[in-house]
Amino acid sequence: MRYSQISPLVTAFGCAAAIAWPAVAEELLNDNLVVSGVICAGPDCATGDADGNLKGIILEADIPKLHFNSSNSTVIDWKVTATATNGGAKDFYITSDRVSGGIRTPFWIEGLAPTSSLVIDTNGHIGFGTSMPQRELHVINP
Repeated sequence: MRYSQISPLVTAFGCAAAIAWPAVAEELLNDNLVVSGVICAGPDCATGDADGNLKGIILEADIPKLHFNSSNSTVIDWKVTATATNGGAKDFYITSDRVSGGIRTPFWIEGLAPTSSLVIDTNGHIGFGTSMPQRELHVINP
């Protein structure tokens, strides 16, 4: 076979391989990134996940986490985590690290917490168990 007959076969195979196997690589952008649609990030994202009912940024994973990692080693880093586990696990929580004693969890919300469990209104009034706190601290017992 002559070279001119092999070249189209090699080109066709190369194109087919490029289409069949998706490229996996990190990409560094040194400019602004503007997305006018929905962003789905995480190992469980798939084509078609970002449907018209969802807006903004979607984190899709077994346990989605948003990390705030400082490049300054003396600053505390934070993680916001949302889980869908049952059996008493916290469903939404914020943790920090680089503190003495390891990781701390200063704030969490359990997934089945009642509506208006904690409300801070426009006057700064804090309500526990009420959607309309009437005093600086307003607590309604169940």
